[in-house]
Amino acid sequence: MAADFILALARTNIAAGAAVVAVFALRAPLRRCFGAHLAYVAWLIVPLAAAGALMPASLAPRAAGPVEMTNDRLRAWLAAGGHADWLTILWLAGFLAAAALAAWRQRRFLAVVRRGAAGPAAVGVLHPRLVTPADFAERFTDEERRLVRAHERAHMDRLDARCNAAAALATWGCWFNPLLRLGVRAMRLDQELACDATVLDRLPAARRLYAETLLRSQPATAAPILGCQWRSPGWRHGSGC
Repeated sequence: MAADFILALARTNIAAGAAVVAVFALRAPLRRCFGAHLAYVAWLIVPLAAAGALMPASLAPRAAGPVEMTNDRLRAWLAAGGHADWLTILWLAGFLAAAALAAWRQRRFLAVVRRGAAGPAAVGVLHPRLVTPADFAERFTDEERRLVRAHERAHMDRLDARCNAAAALATWGCWFNPLLRLGVRAMRLDQELACDATVLDRLPAARRLYAETLLRSQPATAAPILGCQWRSPGWRHGSGC
């Protein structure tokens, strides 16, 4: 059982990593030719590829070949000497450590929320809500506040916090896979660009004010792990993605 789990984990990560590389190559042309929305949707390729790697053998007829032979050798090695058990324990330790770190960071963010220093951000996986800083009314004009709310509303309408929660869970389970972490960072950048595009499609005359509002925004001391936070273009283009 442990050997099968480790092999499934390996197949899933290989497929997901290859899909991340493919989406990295596609996202800029997609955004340029078809818009930010399609570039964001393209990230669905990654979970679909991972799910495909777990397709039951009954749906994918087995044929004798180098891949199958390698898989059998790996299963035999994992089953021998308790290798699979030790690797499973190592994976579980990494998963719990990643989840604990995320919980700590989320707790820090909630403490900032209670101080009235967080946001603007859309938070809440099951029941999305808008979080704004205590000085929101003083920092932004009425029109700027309308644009900020429109951006965060776009996140909430699309249930982006749930997508981010699923992505976070995937990175905890695949904590050893740097490609997946890079992919999640790029996905969240494309998510923000798609929200920008949504707002500007609805309010094309506000393009200049929208950009100026972003430039004037300062990131909070802590960011939500599962939510979506309003950030300036400098953060978006400086994210390394």
